[in-house]
Order: sequence, then structure tokens, then C-alpha cells
Amino acid sequence: MAIQQRHDTAFDVEAVTRAFFTAYRQAFERTEALVEGLDDPEEVRLFTQRLFNRLLFIVFLERKGWLRIAGRSDYLRALWESYCDAPLAGETNFYADRLKLLFFSGLNNPGSVDITGITAQGFLSARIGQVPYLNGGLFEREELDDRTGVAVPDATFADLVTSLLYAYNFTVTESTPLDVEVAVDPEMLGRIFEELVTGRHETGSYYTPKPIVAFMCREALKAHLRDTCPDEPPSVLAAFVEERDAAELRRPEGVLAALRRVRVCDPACGSGAYLLGMLHELVALRQALFASRAVDAGSTYARKLEIIQQNLYGVDIDPFAVNIARLRLWLSLMVDFEGATPPPLPNLEFRIEVGDSLTAPAPAPLQPDLFRQQDVARFFELKGAFLRAHGPEKTQLRAEIGALKASIAAWASEESGANAFDWAVDFAEVFTPHGDVGVPDAPGFDIIVANPPYVRQELQTPEQKARYRQRYPEVYTGTADLYIAFYGRALQLLRRGGVASFITSNKWLRAGYGKKLREHLAGSTTVDTIIDFGDLPVFGAIAYPQIIVFRRTVPPHGATVRALTVDDLSVVDRLGEVVATEAWAQPSESFRADGWALVRPAVSELMARIRKTGVSLANLVGDRFYRGIVTGLNEAFVIDDATRDRLCREDPKSQDVLKPWLRGRDLHRWRASKQQTHLLYIPWDCDIATLPAVEAHLRQHYAALASRPEVKEGRFPWYSLSRYAAQYVDGFSHEKIIYPHFNISVSFALDVSGAYCNDKTYIVPDGTPYLLGLLNSRVVEFFLKQLCPSVQAGYMEFRTIYIGQVPIPDASPADRAAIEGLVRRLLDLHAGAEPPDPTAVAALEAELNARVYALYDLTPAEIALIEETTGG
Repeated sequence: MAIQQRHDTAFDVEAVTRAFFTAYRQAFERTEALVEGLDDPEEVRLFTQRLFNRLLFIVFLERKGWLRIAGRSDYLRALWESYCDAPLAGETNFYADRLKLLFFSGLNNPGSVDITGITAQGFLSARIGQVPYLNGGLFEREELDDRTGVAVPDATFADLVTSLLYAYNFTVTESTPLDVEVAVDPEMLGRIFEELVTGRHETGSYYTPKPIVAFMCREALKAHLRDTCPDEPPSVLAAFVEERDAAELRRPEGVLAALRRVRVCDPACGSGAYLLGMLHELVALRQALFASRAVDAGSTYARKLEIIQQNLYGVDIDPFAVNIARLRLWLSLMVDFEGATPPPLPNLEFRIEVGDSLTAPAPAPLQPDLFRQQDVARFFELKGAFLRAHGPEKTQLRAEIGALKASIAAWASEESGANAFDWAVDFAEVFTPHGDVGVPDAPGFDIIVANPPYVRQELQTPEQKARYRQRYPEVYTGTADLYIAFYGRALQLLRRGGVASFITSNKWLRAGYGKKLREHLAGSTTVDTIIDFGDLPVFGAIAYPQIIVFRRTVPPHGATVRALTVDDLSVVDRLGEVVATEAWAQPSESFRADGWALVRPAVSELMARIRKTGVSLANLVGDRFYRGIVTGLNEAFVIDDATRDRLCREDPKSQDVLKPWLRGRDLHRWRASKQQTHLLYIPWDCDIATLPAVEAHLRQHYAALASRPEVKEGRFPWYSLSRYAAQYVDGFSHEKIIYPHFNISVSFALDVSGAYCNDKTYIVPDGTPYLLGLLNSRVVEFFLKQLCPSVQAGYMEFRTIYIGQVPIPDASPADRAAIEGLVRRLLDLHAGAEPPDPTAVAALEAELNARVYALYDLTPAEIALIEETTGG
């Protein structure tokens, strides 16, 4: 066992990952602190990141044997030691005298040639050894590289070389989900970026696990091939995508053409997880076509280069993220080049771009005249040429592309604001319906795949909300989280029949702000797959993720959705297999505008049966569901027993505004805890001068009370609760059923004390024992488990939109009397100071549930399903 443990520790990939993350962050922060000549923290960070990107790229490339100095292939370490041990004439700083020469005269230079190879014994070779010319933008001079006074002290590199660059095993191969090497691979650069370097979690960005990326890319590709290769049976296409089995394809040349033509975009690409994932999938599929059907001959390097040039597009608002995405694509290319001298890197600045994906107008299909059509064709041609250009040609092409882009923008776009990414212009070739410029027949992308940022609506500015409402009227509301806008943008970017594969929060499935999105998707798309992970920490944090795959096409009659709920984190590593074996087909018509619930067929049928048995609770009570009171300052208005007693001693009239007070945590099944807190209910029209003791108490909190926005606006006096509370205060005074906003199971309580409640509770102004018995039954618990959103640790949100759907059957007088009798006995059991006898409670609840089952006319099989679901 000890040997096995040592083996497992030695090959613990996550342990290596965590250790490298820690070392990287420490080295990065030390370097940031030492960089000289820059005052702006953002500039310091950008400069440091570029330096680290360049150094890490070189360390990865060392594994290919393309860089050497003094006969050594551990290039950067040898370069550093050469500088330290025997500095050449005039050398005083490693960065200035060695690295800048390496970056801008060796790996890139104005002449676009292998200078060190030409002058093998010259000045440059003595300082940086033998290195290839690489180009590609990574080693292109940036403004900060030439800024006067910018310097990196030698102290930076002494530690950087030993504690980071040569303390770990680097490999240039990005492992697949099923083939993980215990080493630092390029994927780690993405994880470092997302999780450590730039604080992306603070902006709602999370790094997607590789098995999730692979699954989403494959699902999108299967849907795309089903659409573009209608002669191929879906099962054959599935085997091709999932198992790389091309043997049964009827027209492999047609499949290859579809793969070569596909346009894939990630509008929130981050560090490039989905771009790399799609690159891996497309390369593997094309290799499979060649291996079994002898089509698409060529090297893996050539295929990757073609895919990057023809198939992949990405945009992100964060330039740091885009830098990492480009770096990973470059590394992915380099790993597959076989030869002594690598070719120059492709320029990716017009493929993976920086900009705000959401704020520009919808990219309506361009309809250029013949002259403008030639502009778009030329634009596409120039961008393709730029991808492989270097030296003076690269400079010239960049200028031509910029001029042509401005020309297209003049007739194809409206003003979008600073930093807006103008899809119709920047990717004009995608939105022009002309196959002769290399785009699909229909304008728009074939596939949108993304993990949009999880930014809550409270963090959006009023200006942003106004812009999103303008751009995405079909899906956006003012209370919507940011990812809702990305759904709207995806639908605008997709061609007719195009596929979206998204992972976002699952909140939109049931939340009120998701209603417009649910209706829009239901009416204008065909949803293929929904997978809900509940509160599993798929991203290492609770983000309530769900995957949805849909096509931009009106759903056919009788369409079904492949649905699955996942409650085991280990499923993530074998998601495709589990979905294939455990997902169910759910009728699209079961997804209601008031909430989408993923339910198995048997559950769906039972839900439909239950719905038909009575009038909804909302109709029964006339939609009178009351939320508890938001005091605005609990410290002032909520008091304990001792303070209550003191106020009443000082002034007996204080009793007139004292009310029993219940919080969400005070509510339990059948009963509420004994109140030990009280509310000072001060209506807005109260004359506080008539309550001197209460006024003195409140004046202790005058500053906070007077600073409330409603008080500043003059809507009510400084000492009162808001007017909103007065709108339904009568509902608190009568017998009522109260329930908490969050709970694991049904926990409806009867209150006859006239207690007021806080805003974590809701009130049904109907205190009949019959209704209380139904709401606390297993039938209703089963019903609500299918509707209410799940939150952390098994809790559900008992929103009124779901509680109101509970069907209440109209019982006969005898059945009603029997149920009410059982409820009164249960209330009596819970009325004492001590907890009731659990055996007695269980017996009474079992009898109650049996009568409720009969009331809903349920079969033994349906009862068994309910009890299995509710833990009975």
C-alpha cells in the first residue's frame, strides 16, 4: 500500500498543477514588483505577462531541440548561466543585453531571416546561440518593449530560472481528457490565466474542465454534420465524431468538405479552451478520414494550420486572455512540426481578437453590391495572406487590412462605442452570403461554443443594461445576469441551422429573468441537449452550471430534448458515456414558459397527472402571496425580549407598535419556533412624538435611518418602515401559512399569533388545516422538487412562481374532515416546548400521506416513485 501511495503521489497530476500554479503566481508577482520604468499597474501586468509568455514559449520549444547555445539544449538556463559566468563586453543586464536580442533580433527581426544561422560565429550568435526565426506576433516589438526606461533587474531571473522554468517537467503536448501526462503542458497556461493571474473569477470567468470542453465540441460537431451531411445516418456520424470511426461513412469526401468549411467561434474565448478543444477535435476527425478512407492527405501541422486559418474565430474583452489563447495555438502548431527548422508562426491578430462581443449592433447579413462584394473578398484574401506573412510584407498587409476594414465599416456598420467588436466588419467574410469568398452558403457562423462570464446583474452599470436591452430585446431584462446577453448574441451570430453549445448558470431555466430567453429558445430554436449539474462544483466553485446545445431552426412538431441531471462530480470525466447511457428524451412541449424542469418521462407523466387534479394554489388564494418585510435596518427595528420589556416599562403605549417577529430560520414543518425577537412596526403615517420611548430607541440609529434612499427622496419619515410594508400588513394579522424561501423539504407552518415575518419568508393568507396538510404532504414535496431551483447542499428556492402551481384538489367533506383532524393532531404534537415524539409524528404523517395519495388518485407505482424521490 505504501508503494502504491508513493506511486500515486509521484503521478498526481493535480498536485503538479497546484504546485506549478503556486510557483507561477509567486514568480509573476515578484517580477511585477521588480519591473522598472512603468507606473500604470495595468501596463506593468501586460509587460510582465508578455515576458512570461515569451519565456514559457521558449521553454516549451526547448523540448523540440530547436534552440541551442554552447551545445546545450536546456536553452534558457544555459543562456542565463552563460551571462552570469562570462558576461561579454558591455553586458550589464540580462534582459537588455540577452533577452531583447533573443526576442527581437533572433526569434523575430525586421529582415525575417535566421540571422544566427547566417552569422554562426558572429556577434549575435555569441550572445544568444542558434535560434530559429519564428515571427507570429509573440516576438514582435510592442510599444512597451521600446518604452524608454523600462527595465527588468537581473535579480528577477536568478529566481525565475531555478524556481519555475526548470523546476518542472514541461511538455509541448496538450493532453487529451483520457491521456494526461504528469507535466506542465500548454493547457496549464490557460488555467493559470483563468485562476491565478488576472482574477477572472472576480469578473465571472471560470476555466472549463477539459472533458466538458471535449463533450461540448463533439456535440456541436455532430449536430453540424447532421445538418450539412444529410446522406449520412446519424449513428454513423456519431461513431465518427465519438470514436473516430470513418469506416461506415457513405461520402467521406462530403464529410471532409463540411469539416473544412465549418466556421466556429467562441465570443468569450478567454484563454482559448474551446478554440484548442475544437482544434483537437477537427484534427482528429480529419486524421481519421485519412487513416480509414484515404482522404485529406498531409501532415498534422498542415491540417492544424489550415484549421486555424479557415475554421476558428475567437473574441474576448480581455487582452491578457487573448494573448494566452494565441500562445496556446502557436504551441499546438509547433508540437506537430517535424524538422530541424520550424516555419514562422502564423499571425493570429485577425483570428483571435480583442473587443467587447456584446455592444456592437447585430451582424445583419451583408448585402454588398458587386464593388463592395469585391471588398469583402479582398478582405478575406488579405487576412489569409497576413496569417502567414512576416517582415515588410506583414507590415504592408496590416496597413492594407486596416484601410479596407475602414472602408467596409463605412457602409456595413453603425457606431458601436469604444472597444466594441464589430462582427459584421471584422469578420465580414462570415456574414457575406457568397461561397466564393470561402464562407458557408448562409451568412453567419456554423458553430458558437462558449462559457460566457458569470456576471450578476447587480454588477452591470445602467448604461450597460440599457445597451443590452437595446441589442437583445428578445431575451434580455434588467434583472438578467450577463450570460443572457451572450445567448442573444449567439442567436445573432449563427447562420440558419447553426449550432450553439453553451455552458452557463442554470438559473435562467427557472428564474423570472429567464422567461424571455425560454420563450425565445422554445419558439426559434431546436434544443438538442440540456444537462444540469445542479450545485456541483464543476469549476471548482459553486456556479450552478448547465450545458445546452441548440440549433437555430424552428423546432419540428413532437420534438424531444435529450435531458440529464448530474449529481456526481465523477461523471464529468466520462460525461459523453454517461449522457449516451443515462439521458432521457423529454418532449419539448414539457418546457413551460414559467420554468424549464428536466424530468424523466415517468416523472413528467406523473407531474401532468397531478396538475389535472385540482385548481392551482395561486388561483385558490387569488395570487395573494406576501413576502416578509424588508425593514431597511434590522438593528433599529428588530429588538429582543429585554429591549421590548424596557420600552414597555418606559412607555406602555410602545406595545401598540410591537409585533412578534419570525425569521426564515425560525420556520419548521408544521410550527414556528417560539419568538424571541420583535418588530417595531412603525407605519409611515405614525406620529412618532406619541411614542417617546420608541423614538428615543430609534434616534440611536438616526444617521443610518435617515440615509436610506427612500427617506432622502422624501417618500417616508426617517423613523418609519417603507410604505411597501403597509400594502399587505393585514395579511400578517390573521391565521396564515408561512414558509421559508430556502429549505431542503416542504416546511409549511401555521401561525395564529399574528407574527410579522422577515424577507426570507413568504405568506399564504389561508390558514386552513386542510391546505396546510396538503402542502406538507409528500405529493407536494415531489411536485416542488421538479419545479423549484436547487441551490447549494440540497436546498431549494421556494419561489412563489412555483408554489403557486401546486394543484389543490377539492375534497369531499368527509376527506377534508379526516385530513384536518390529522393536521390538528400534528399541530398539537408540535405545540409543546419539547420536541415531539418522532414515532408519533411519523405515524400521523404516514396516515396523512395515504389520504393525500388517495385524494390525488395515485396508483401504487406512482406512489412508489413519489416516495423514492422524496426519501420516503
